[in-house]
Amino acid sequence: MTSRPRKSALPPSRSRRFVQNPAWATNTIVDAWEYMRSKVKPAWMPELEDIRTLAMNMVSASVEELGCGQYGCAFKTYDSAVVLKMTTDKTEAMFAAELSGQLVRPICVIYHTVIRLEAYHDDRQIFLLWREAADHVGSIGTVLGIRARDIVDDQHAAAQDAYTKIHGHAHRRVIRDAISKWLETCEAMAQQREVPELRELGHGLYDVWTQQQIFFGDIHSGNLGTVKRSDGEHWVVTDPGHTRRIDVEA
Repeated sequence: MTSRPRKSALPPSRSRRFVQNPAWATNTIVDAWEYMRSKVKPAWMPELEDIRTLAMNMVSASVEELGCGQYGCAFKTYDSAVVLKMTTDKTEAMFAAELSGQLVRPICVIYHTVIRLEAYHDDRQIFLLWREAADHVGSIGTVLGIRARDIVDDQHAAAQDAYTKIHGHAHRRVIRDAISKWLETCEAMAQQREVPELRELGHGLYDVWTQQQIFFGDIHSGNLGTVKRSDGEHWVVTDPGHTRRIDVEA
């Protein structure tokens, strides 16, 4: 994971060049602009709109948010296949940097670059993640039907129960039992015939756990979307959330 110099390293004369929206996410982009330019290719910079000259060496512009959640926002880049995710979710950032490229099944969006900023929001450190673009995020019920949402929700309920026990440091046997019940919902997703588009995700969740002991504790209908890859369209996880490697056998 890449760390950036502290904010004072950015040229003060440039620190507010693109400010129009005072939201914390936009301000963070402004403060990190020159640093981002030094770390990623031009096509991966946030896409600017409504650019206007204000004064000598000063312009005004807007940055379109694709969507915002509890921990941050996603922004368009000039590369239609890549989006910039700004987040204060350390768990997602660590997953993106350390685990995402190791999965035995490609059930998540592909993460290209992770940068840790020396900047904070609500006392939480901010991370910048460049990841594969996805469509239909949060719209699985609309695209695939109510039954698809119910299948995902069944899995999510079991995962949340297991996550609560893990987070609460329950006895290993209790955690194993909870994960086993979650795994049953993943297997059910993989074997069902009503929504074939979800079978790949079910198989993937099952295999990633059984082969790598990587647990996805917060996969719900709001953080799934479609990606277009060389072999077609796939429903994948767009925000892995509470994901971690767990040893329940020791």
